[in-house]
Amino acid sequence: MQRGVSHWNTNTSQPLAHASVGDALRSAAQRTPDAAAVISVGPPRSECTFSGLCSNAERAARALLARFQPGECVAIWAPNAPEWLILQYGVALASLRLLPVNPACAARDLAYQLGRAGAVGIFVAAGHRSAAMMDEVAKIRHELPKLREVVSFSDWTAFIESGSPTERLPTVRAQEPWLIEFTSGTTGLPKPALLHHTGMINSSRWVAERMDASPDDRWLNFLPLFYVAGGVIANFAALQAGATQVLLPFEPGACLRAIERERCSLFIAPATILRMLLEHADLRSTDLRSLRIIATGGMRCPPELFRTAEQTLRVHLTAMYGQTEACGIVAQSRPDDDVHDRAETVGQPLPHVELAIVEPESGDRVGLGQNGEIRVRGYQVCAGYLGMPEATAATIDAVGWLHTGDLGSLDERGYLRIGGRLKEMINRAGVKIAPAEVEELLASHPKVAEVAVLGLPDAKWGEVVAAAVRPHGGSVPTEAELTAFCRRHLAPFKTPRHWLFLEEIPRTISGKVEREQLRTLLSARISEE
Repeated sequence: MQRGVSHWNTNTSQPLAHASVGDALRSAAQRTPDAAAVISVGPPRSECTFSGLCSNAERAARALLARFQPGECVAIWAPNAPEWLILQYGVALASLRLLPVNPACAARDLAYQLGRAGAVGIFVAAGHRSAAMMDEVAKIRHELPKLREVVSFSDWTAFIESGSPTERLPTVRAQEPWLIEFTSGTTGLPKPALLHHTGMINSSRWVAERMDASPDDRWLNFLPLFYVAGGVIANFAALQAGATQVLLPFEPGACLRAIERERCSLFIAPATILRMLLEHADLRSTDLRSLRIIATGGMRCPPELFRTAEQTLRVHLTAMYGQTEACGIVAQSRPDDDVHDRAETVGQPLPHVELAIVEPESGDRVGLGQNGEIRVRGYQVCAGYLGMPEATAATIDAVGWLHTGDLGSLDERGYLRIGGRLKEMINRAGVKIAPAEVEELLASHPKVAEVAVLGLPDAKWGEVVAAAVRPHGGSVPTEAELTAFCRRHLAPFKTPRHWLFLEEIPRTISGKVEREQLRTLLSARISEE
């Protein structure tokens, strides 16, 4: 720490790994070739060893090089499956760029992402939910002149056998951009961040270390592989720890059964998923004794939920904070940290991460314990936004600081506390109100399961506080009850003026609140009154 100000000087006592994704895969295959790398719960259930995963990935790389040139972009549009992982590693070994796409996205969004990334090929699942995905691609193909190849995962065997066994795979530089990951787009169109091998490999490696992961662990991964937390952090952390990755799409009951049957010991989950698991009818009858550690991230986990999850599941939780543009995770607490630190903060920055808390307008560092914008500098900052130099310059400044847009504070030990998003601050007559403060209080109310707070336009005050609440089943609070609760603990101007009760809080796939959708719902409710 820099004395008196919120600046964490990077810890370089542990060396960076200058390795590509392919290097990490080959290293794992050499260390424990016959150990199980991936178990797909299915149905049908299947297993693959580390040597088998590496061999299949190299076959996929050669098949890709029969169709594409190194540096070109290939997309995957499919739900979680073992073939997804094999293709992901194949793309890395072939020195291609990978664009993972949400299988639930509409054709319009798919066309936008493929066009912006300049994808020349796409691998597509036969279907997802009720959508015939190949038909959806056919509808938009005329908009994508660069798209040369459309391959169905139904033809996987023919594809993987189509490469030349003598094809020499290219040398891949560790700093080379590899993953094109579109940001969540809660405040505008998603932007394509360019993530490099070095950032992803080291970020995930230190996550594995802070979760005390080892070859004895079975790492449950139900997070979508198209999303950084699933396809990068959980996936590469398990790989580098030599742990077995248990792969399945998310469904609460299926996840509980997988923990019991596969004896899973680790997983990462946003707060929303933690709640779903805790509220599931099968929780009490499921044997969860194999679980050791759960990491929660993607959104701020209310301290009450954090403590309830630890007590109910009888595990240690660690909290993590990250961002797509930081190639994954920036800070994470340790399982042996004090429970207060784990519930109230996201721990200390990972090795080689430099972090500062600054006044957003001036860029001056604030004092310890004071709120400001979190800025990050170091190896893990992405290479910018593909084809968007102005957006890149607005996010990564001339001296390398990533302006995260997140609010937080540092204590004297370097423990980071998250305070919400800078753009979500509510401005009531010039007084700034952090939604996270109001959300944390309301989340502690016994009748509130989930809550999201935001600002709504107001003729007199500029903005006023509004809250959307998902009540606990069978315990619906009244507006008057929650208003009185807030008045007892908050300044009057921070108490929500408008309330909306919902069965579900709308969220993105990464667990972030869809605030614009909530703002529309709240505005419609007000107009009806």
